[in-house]
Amino acid sequence: MKTSSYVAVVVLMTGLIASCQSSQKPNTTVPDARSGFAMTYDDLRGRVVIYGGTDIESNRRNDTWEWNGNQWLQIDATGPPPLSDALFTFDKSNGVTVVFGGRSEDGLTNDTWLFDGTKWMLADTSGPEPRQLGAMAYDESSERIILYGGSGEERRRLSDTWAWDGESWSELPTTDGPGGLGAHMMTFDDNLETVVIVGGYDGSNTLAQTWAFTNNDWVLADSVTTPPRLHGSVARDVDENRLLLFGGFGEAGRDSTTWAFDGVAWSQLTTSTVPGHAEHEAVFVPGSGLTVFGGVVGQDMAVTERVKSNTLKTLIDGVWTVR
Repeated sequence: MKTSSYVAVVVLMTGLIASCQSSQKPNTTVPDARSGFAMTYDDLRGRVVIYGGTDIESNRRNDTWEWNGNQWLQIDATGPPPLSDALFTFDKSNGVTVVFGGRSEDGLTNDTWLFDGTKWMLADTSGPEPRQLGAMAYDESSERIILYGGSGEERRRLSDTWAWDGESWSELPTTDGPGGLGAHMMTFDDNLETVVIVGGYDGSNTLAQTWAFTNNDWVLADSVTTPPRLHGSVARDVDENRLLLFGGFGEAGRDSTTWAFDGVAWSQLTTSTVPGHAEHEAVFVPGSGLTVFGGVVGQDMAVTERVKSNTLKTLIDGVWTVR
Protein backbone atom coordinates (compact mmCIF):
# COMPACT_ATOMS: atom_id res chain seq x y z
CA MET A 1 0.00 0.00 0.00
CA LYS A 2 1.34 3.38 -1.01
CA THR A 3 1.18 6.14 1.61
CA SER A 4 2.68 9.56 2.25
CA SER A 5 4.24 10.55 5.58
CA TYR A 6 2.87 14.10 5.25
CA VAL A 7 0.55 14.40 8.27
CA ALA A 8 -2.09 17.07 8.54
CA VAL A 9 -3.76 16.55 10.96
CA VAL A 10 -42.21 11.63 6.15
CA VAL A 11 -42.06 10.30 9.70
CA LEU A 12 -39.27 7.88 10.12
CA MET A 13 -39.30 7.42 13.88
CA THR A 14 -42.30 8.37 16.02
CA GLY A 15 -41.56 11.36 18.17
CA LEU A 16 -38.31 12.27 16.41
CA ILE A 17 -39.58 14.60 13.73
CA ALA A 18 -38.64 18.24 14.20
CA SER A 19 -39.42 20.41 11.21
CA CYS A 20 -39.97 24.01 10.28
CA GLN A 21 -41.35 25.44 7.06
CA SER A 22 -38.87 27.56 5.17
CA SER A 23 -38.59 30.12 2.44
CA GLN A 24 -35.88 31.00 -0.04
CA LYS A 25 -34.39 34.46 0.13
CA PRO A 26 -32.66 35.71 -3.04
CA ASN A 27 -29.44 37.29 -1.81
CA THR A 28 -27.01 39.82 -3.15
CA THR A 29 -24.49 38.26 -0.80
CA VAL A 30 -22.93 34.83 -0.54
CA PRO A 31 -22.39 32.50 2.39
CA ASP A 32 -19.71 33.67 4.80
CA ALA A 33 -16.20 32.29 4.33
CA ARG A 34 -15.98 28.91 6.02
CA SER A 35 -14.37 25.50 6.24
CA GLY A 36 -15.55 22.15 7.57
CA PHE A 37 -19.02 22.66 6.08
CA ALA A 38 -21.23 20.14 4.30
CA MET A 39 -22.11 20.38 0.61
CA THR A 40 -23.93 18.16 -1.87
CA TYR A 41 -25.79 18.38 -5.18
CA ASP A 42 -29.55 17.82 -5.26
CA ASP A 43 -29.80 16.53 -8.81
CA LEU A 44 -33.60 16.30 -8.69
CA ARG A 45 -33.97 20.04 -8.09
CA GLY A 46 -30.69 21.09 -9.72
CA ARG A 47 -29.38 22.84 -6.61
CA VAL A 48 -26.09 22.83 -4.72
CA VAL A 49 -26.86 22.67 -0.99
CA ILE A 50 -24.49 23.68 1.81
CA TYR A 51 -24.88 23.59 5.57
CA GLY A 52 -22.92 24.74 8.60
CA GLY A 53 -19.14 24.70 9.01
CA THR A 54 -16.87 27.09 10.90
CA ASP A 55 -16.44 30.73 9.94
CA ILE A 56 -13.32 32.91 10.05
CA GLU A 57 -13.73 33.35 13.81
CA SER A 58 -14.05 29.55 14.28
CA ASN A 59 -17.72 29.81 15.18
CA ARG A 60 -19.87 26.88 14.11
CA ARG A 61 -22.72 27.83 11.79
CA ASN A 62 -26.22 26.43 11.29
CA ASP A 63 -27.20 28.24 8.09
CA THR A 64 -28.47 26.54 4.94
CA TRP A 65 -27.78 27.91 1.46
CA GLU A 66 -28.47 26.82 -2.10
CA TRP A 67 -26.74 27.74 -5.35
CA ASN A 68 -29.14 27.63 -8.30
CA GLY A 69 -26.49 28.16 -10.98
CA ASN A 70 -26.85 31.94 -10.97
CA GLN A 71 -27.19 33.13 -7.39
CA TRP A 72 -27.11 32.04 -3.77
CA LEU A 73 -30.40 31.57 -1.91
CA GLN A 74 -30.39 31.47 1.88
CA ILE A 75 -32.91 28.99 3.27
CA ASP A 76 -34.89 30.24 6.26
CA ALA A 77 -35.39 26.99 8.19
CA THR A 78 -34.74 25.56 11.63
CA GLY A 79 -32.70 22.40 11.43
CA PRO A 80 -29.61 20.81 12.91
CA PRO A 81 -27.63 22.69 15.55
CA PRO A 82 -24.47 24.49 14.48
CA LEU A 83 -22.24 21.75 13.11
CA SER A 84 -18.77 21.30 11.69
CA ASP A 85 -17.34 18.33 9.78
CA ALA A 86 -20.68 16.54 9.40
CA LEU A 87 -21.30 13.81 6.81
CA PHE A 88 -23.55 14.94 3.97
CA THR A 89 -24.95 13.48 0.74
CA PHE A 90 -28.08 13.46 -1.42
CA ASP A 91 -30.44 10.48 -1.21
CA LYS A 92 -31.78 10.24 -4.74
CA SER A 93 -34.27 7.46 -3.93
CA ASN A 94 -36.06 9.58 -1.35
CA GLY A 95 -35.34 13.03 -2.79
CA VAL A 96 -33.71 14.41 0.37
CA THR A 97 -30.32 15.63 1.51
CA VAL A 98 -29.03 13.56 4.43
CA VAL A 99 -26.80 14.93 7.21
CA PHE A 100 -25.21 12.62 9.76
CA GLY A 101 -23.06 13.35 12.79
CA GLY A 102 -20.54 16.17 13.00
CA ARG A 103 -19.36 18.22 15.95
CA SER A 104 -21.77 20.54 17.74
CA GLU A 105 -21.13 22.89 20.64
CA ASP A 106 -21.98 19.96 22.93
CA GLY A 107 -19.56 17.53 21.27
CA LEU A 108 -19.88 14.81 18.65
CA THR A 109 -23.36 13.79 17.52
CA ASN A 110 -24.94 10.84 15.73
CA ASP A 111 -28.19 12.51 14.70
CA THR A 112 -29.53 11.96 11.18
CA TRP A 113 -31.27 14.96 9.60
CA LEU A 114 -33.13 15.20 6.29
CA PHE A 115 -33.66 18.30 4.14
CA ASP A 116 -36.32 18.17 1.41
CA GLY A 117 -35.65 21.62 -0.04
CA THR A 118 -38.14 23.40 2.21
CA LYS A 119 -37.70 22.00 5.73
CA TRP A 120 -35.33 20.04 7.96
CA MET A 121 -36.51 16.88 9.72
CA LEU A 122 -34.79 14.97 12.52
CA ALA A 123 -35.06 11.38 11.30
CA ASP A 124 -32.94 9.26 13.64
CA THR A 125 -30.82 9.53 16.76
CA SER A 126 -29.39 6.01 16.66
CA GLY A 127 -27.24 4.03 14.28
CA PRO A 128 -23.50 4.68 13.87
CA GLU A 129 -21.70 6.04 16.93
CA PRO A 130 -21.06 9.80 17.09
CA ARG A 131 -18.35 11.01 14.72
CA GLN A 132 -16.98 13.75 12.52
CA LEU A 133 -14.71 13.78 9.44
CA GLY A 134 -16.24 10.59 8.07
CA ALA A 135 -17.70 10.22 4.60
CA MET A 136 -20.78 8.80 2.94
CA ALA A 137 -22.17 8.60 -0.58
CA TYR A 138 -25.33 7.48 -2.35
CA ASP A 139 -24.91 4.10 -4.03
CA GLU A 140 -26.81 4.19 -7.32
CA SER A 141 -26.61 0.40 -7.62
CA SER A 142 -28.19 -0.53 -4.29
CA GLU A 143 -30.18 2.73 -3.88
CA ARG A 144 -28.91 3.34 -0.38
CA ILE A 145 -26.30 5.51 1.33
CA ILE A 146 -23.00 3.91 2.34
CA LEU A 147 -21.06 5.43 5.25
CA TYR A 148 -17.46 4.69 6.21
CA GLY A 149 -15.24 5.66 9.11
CA GLY A 150 -14.56 9.04 10.62
CA SER A 151 -13.14 10.38 13.86
CA GLY A 152 -14.96 9.32 17.04
CA GLU A 153 -14.52 10.20 20.67
CA GLU A 154 -10.94 10.97 21.72
CA ARG A 155 -10.04 11.22 18.01
CA ARG A 156 -10.36 7.47 17.60
CA ARG A 157 -10.40 6.69 13.89
CA LEU A 158 -13.25 4.41 12.93
CA SER A 159 -13.37 1.63 10.34
CA ASP A 160 -17.05 0.67 10.35
CA THR A 161 -19.38 0.54 7.32
CA TRP A 162 -23.07 1.41 7.54
CA ALA A 163 -26.02 1.67 5.15
CA TRP A 164 -28.98 4.08 5.31
CA ASP A 165 -32.09 2.82 3.48
CA GLY A 166 -34.18 5.94 3.94
CA GLU A 167 -35.62 4.85 7.28
CA SER A 168 -32.87 3.37 9.43
CA TRP A 169 -29.17 2.52 9.65
CA SER A 170 -27.74 -1.00 9.51
CA GLU A 171 -24.11 -1.94 10.07
CA LEU A 172 -22.50 -3.94 7.26
CA PRO A 173 -19.90 -6.53 8.31
CA THR A 174 -16.78 -6.36 6.15
CA THR A 175 -13.50 -8.28 6.11
CA ASP A 176 -11.26 -5.72 4.40
CA GLY A 177 -10.90 -1.99 3.96
CA PRO A 178 -8.55 0.92 4.60
CA GLY A 179 -8.79 0.57 8.40
CA GLY A 180 -9.43 3.42 10.81
CA LEU A 181 -9.74 6.52 8.69
CA GLY A 182 -10.79 10.16 8.76
CA ALA A 183 -10.84 13.14 6.39
CA HIS A 184 -11.32 10.80 3.41
CA MET A 185 -13.58 11.30 0.41
CA MET A 186 -16.41 9.19 -1.04
CA THR A 187 -18.58 9.22 -4.15
CA PHE A 188 -20.26 6.86 -6.62
CA ASP A 189 -18.15 5.62 -9.52
CA ASP A 190 -20.08 4.79 -12.72
CA ASN A 191 -17.27 2.69 -14.15
CA LEU A 192 -16.97 0.49 -11.07
CA GLU A 193 -20.72 0.71 -10.44
CA THR A 194 -20.25 1.26 -6.72
CA VAL A 195 -19.14 3.80 -4.14
CA VAL A 196 -15.45 4.43 -3.61
CA ILE A 197 -13.22 5.81 -0.85
CA VAL A 198 -10.31 8.06 -1.85
CA GLY A 199 -7.42 9.07 0.42
CA GLY A 200 -7.83 9.99 4.07
CA TYR A 201 -5.69 9.98 7.21
CA ASP A 202 -5.14 6.84 9.28
CA GLY A 203 -3.43 8.47 12.24
CA SER A 204 0.08 8.17 10.84
CA ASN A 205 -0.12 8.55 7.09
CA THR A 206 -2.08 10.27 4.38
CA LEU A 207 -3.38 7.41 2.25
CA ALA A 208 -2.77 7.22 -1.49
CA GLN A 209 -5.43 4.59 -2.09
CA THR A 210 -8.79 4.11 -3.79
CA TRP A 211 -11.14 1.49 -2.33
CA ALA A 212 -14.34 0.18 -3.98
CA PHE A 213 -17.32 -1.30 -2.13
CA THR A 214 -17.88 -4.50 -4.11
CA ASN A 215 -20.13 -7.41 -3.09
CA ASN A 216 -20.63 -5.85 0.35
CA ASP A 217 -16.92 -5.67 1.07
CA TRP A 218 -14.09 -3.23 0.41
CA VAL A 219 -11.65 -4.01 -2.40
CA LEU A 220 -8.47 -2.05 -3.06
CA ALA A 221 -9.01 -0.59 -6.53
CA ASP A 222 -5.78 1.43 -6.80
CA SER A 223 -2.68 2.10 -4.68
CA VAL A 224 -0.31 3.12 -7.48
CA THR A 225 -1.76 6.22 -9.14
CA THR A 226 -3.94 7.68 -6.38
CA PRO A 227 -2.49 10.99 -5.15
CA PRO A 228 -2.12 11.14 -1.34
CA ARG A 229 -4.87 13.41 -0.03
CA LEU A 230 -6.92 14.31 3.02
CA HIS A 231 -9.46 17.09 3.47
CA GLY A 232 -9.85 17.22 -0.33
CA SER A 233 -12.90 16.72 -2.54
CA VAL A 234 -13.97 14.08 -5.04
CA ALA A 235 -16.98 14.31 -7.35
CA ARG A 236 -18.70 12.18 -9.96
CA ASP A 237 -18.36 13.74 -13.43
CA VAL A 238 -21.44 12.40 -15.21
CA ASP A 239 -20.62 14.35 -18.38
CA GLU A 240 -17.28 12.59 -18.96
CA ASN A 241 -17.95 9.35 -17.02
CA ARG A 242 -15.09 9.80 -14.55
CA LEU A 243 -14.29 11.00 -11.04
CA LEU A 244 -12.64 14.34 -10.36
CA LEU A 245 -10.43 15.00 -7.34
CA PHE A 246 -9.45 18.54 -6.40
CA GLY A 247 -7.16 19.93 -3.72
CA GLY A 248 -6.72 18.70 -0.18
CA PHE A 249 -3.61 18.26 1.91
CA GLY A 250 -0.94 16.51 -0.15
CA GLU A 251 2.78 15.94 0.16
CA ALA A 252 3.57 19.67 -0.04
CA GLY A 253 0.67 21.21 1.86
CA ARG A 254 -2.62 22.43 0.42
CA ASP A 255 -2.78 21.17 -3.13
CA SER A 256 -4.17 22.95 -6.20
CA THR A 257 -4.15 20.12 -8.71
CA THR A 258 -7.08 18.29 -10.29
CA TRP A 259 -7.05 14.57 -11.05
CA ALA A 260 -9.37 12.24 -13.00
CA PHE A 261 -10.14 8.55 -12.36
CA ASP A 262 -11.47 6.37 -15.19
CA GLY A 263 -12.17 3.32 -13.04
CA VAL A 264 -8.65 1.99 -13.54
CA ALA A 265 -6.11 4.73 -12.82
CA TRP A 266 -5.81 8.37 -11.78
CA SER A 267 -4.20 10.97 -14.06
CA GLN A 268 -3.49 14.64 -13.43
CA LEU A 269 -5.38 17.14 -15.58
CA THR A 270 -3.92 20.32 -17.04
CA THR A 271 -5.91 23.29 -15.75
CA SER A 272 -5.58 27.00 -15.22
CA THR A 273 -4.01 28.05 -11.92
CA VAL A 274 -5.85 28.37 -8.61
CA PRO A 275 -4.54 28.51 -5.02
CA GLY A 276 -4.13 25.38 -2.97
CA HIS A 277 -7.35 24.37 -1.20
CA ALA A 278 -8.26 22.12 1.73
CA GLU A 279 -11.33 21.68 3.92
CA HIS A 280 -13.41 22.90 0.97
CA GLU A 281 -16.17 20.96 -0.80
CA ALA A 282 -16.89 20.19 -4.43
CA VAL A 283 -19.74 18.68 -6.43
CA PHE A 284 -20.27 18.12 -10.12
CA VAL A 285 -23.13 19.98 -11.77
CA PRO A 286 -24.09 18.56 -15.19
CA GLY A 287 -23.36 21.12 -17.88
CA SER A 288 -21.66 23.45 -15.41
CA GLY A 289 -18.64 21.37 -14.45
CA LEU A 290 -16.85 20.79 -11.18
CA THR A 291 -18.18 23.30 -8.66
CA VAL A 292 -15.96 24.20 -5.67
CA PHE A 293 -16.85 26.38 -2.71
CA GLY A 294 -15.07 27.70 0.37
CA GLY A 295 -12.36 26.02 2.42
CA VAL A 296 -8.92 27.16 3.50
CA VAL A 297 -6.71 28.51 0.71
CA GLY A 298 -2.99 29.14 0.39
CA GLN A 299 -0.16 27.58 2.36
CA ASP A 300 -0.26 29.34 5.75
CA MET A 301 -0.50 26.60 8.36
CA ALA A 302 -0.82 28.55 11.61
CA VAL A 303 -4.42 28.68 12.80
CA THR A 304 -4.23 32.47 13.21
CA GLU A 305 -2.99 32.90 9.64
CA ARG A 306 -5.34 30.54 7.83
CA VAL A 307 -7.34 32.22 5.07
CA LYS A 308 -10.89 30.94 4.61
CA SER A 309 -12.74 31.47 1.36
CA ASN A 310 -16.33 32.10 0.33
CA THR A 311 -15.57 31.95 -3.38
CA LEU A 312 -17.50 29.65 -5.70
CA LYS A 313 -15.60 28.54 -8.78
CA THR A 314 -16.24 26.10 -11.60
CA LEU A 315 -13.92 24.02 -13.77
CA ILE A 316 -14.94 23.52 -17.40
CA ASP A 317 -12.58 22.29 -20.12
CA GLY A 318 -9.57 22.89 -17.89
CA VAL A 319 -10.43 26.50 -17.08
CA TRP A 320 -11.31 27.68 -13.58
CA THR A 321 -13.86 30.49 -13.45
CA VAL A 322 -14.94 32.44 -10.36
CA ARG A 323 -18.71 32.79 -10.34
